[in-house]
Amino acid sequence: MGWYPCPAPVGYLNTPDRSKGMKIIKKDKKRFDQLRKLFEMVMRKECNAVEAARIAKDEMSFRMKNGKPMARSTFYRLLTDPFYCGIFEYPKGSGNWHEGKLPAMITEEEHHQILAVLGRKGIARPRRHRFAYTGMMFCGECGCGITAEDKEKHQKNGNVHYYTYYHCTKKRGVCNQPCIEVKELERQIAEEIEKIEIPADFHSWAMTWLKHEHKKETGERNDVMSNHQGAYNASVRKLDALIDMRASGEISEEEYRNKKFKEVREKKRLHALINDTDARTDDWIGKAEEMLDFARDASTQYRDEESLREKKKILLKLGSNLILKDKKLSIDTANALLPLKKASPEVKRIHKRLEPLKDEEKQKALEDSYSKNPILLRGRDSNLRPTR
Repeated sequence: MGWYPCPAPVGYLNTPDRSKGMKIIKKDKKRFDQLRKLFEMVMRKECNAVEAARIAKDEMSFRMKNGKPMARSTFYRLLTDPFYCGIFEYPKGSGNWHEGKLPAMITEEEHHQILAVLGRKGIARPRRHRFAYTGMMFCGECGCGITAEDKEKHQKNGNVHYYTYYHCTKKRGVCNQPCIEVKELERQIAEEIEKIEIPADFHSWAMTWLKHEHKKETGERNDVMSNHQGAYNASVRKLDALIDMRASGEISEEEYRNKKFKEVREKKRLHALINDTDARTDDWIGKAEEMLDFARDASTQYRDEESLREKKKILLKLGSNLILKDKKLSIDTANALLPLKKASPEVKRIHKRLEPLKDEEKQKALEDSYSKNPILLRGRDSNLRPTR
């Protein structure tokens, strides 16, 4: 759910003119900016809520959709409504909070600043049901999907702690698998990402090698393309000759059809080879660079990222077939990242061994070690170059 399934609040408009399934809530251009300014005045303590309501009526000529001035009680209700920071509870009183798709009038932090100004400091932060990893993990015992839920723990001193747990949906009946707290799940995900992590200096060395290989590959591609193009041109000439032979009566209609069928098929095969060779060589270095960038940056990005959507993207790129069993997550690493998963421990070992050296000495020693390491040489020759 992302669209508020109720009449639009003040400052927004419904779209009844749209067909079913396409209805949204949009800004009310006439009232949105005015209401935003009133919210800011209260938040910055330029005036209290009562004075802001008077300004809306007398100085801004703010009117509701029915043409009447906004009542003070209505304005106070709007100030405390979390809808304006982009979240809403549905159904009302259910405790289920959703992130709206509509443009928020204020940020969530600004909403809580307004509550504080109004003396509502004790109000708990709304809990939104946003779970990054649902829909992509499966139970290792029964095969059902993995879902998530929020839990609250109230302490005697009045503090409230929030936790998110992932667990099997148990849609196929009894399942004995325990739940796992999101912090532990993310710790395991971070460990999996670290298995393909490479330091920046190895990334630089690998990119230099890739560019060298691309130059070689370009020369080899030109030779292959030249051979394919020559064969293709010969096939076209044969087809032209067949037409001439048929026109002059040198071959029968049946002979013409049979030979033409074979030659057209050969021409199509050669044309496909030309296109495939060209596309394959152009694509491989871009894909290899993307793979190296991900291995270098993913660990830091995942650790620092706050967006649940971006964390999910990182995990999807890391691999597939995510299985949760006995509180342990297993992931099938993406094929494109397997070479780096094999190389990562060796690269880190070399990097650690040369750590005491000064920068210039270290860089030269690293490049020399990478170039001569049999594990890295096997990996680069068999996995980074395009398949012929």
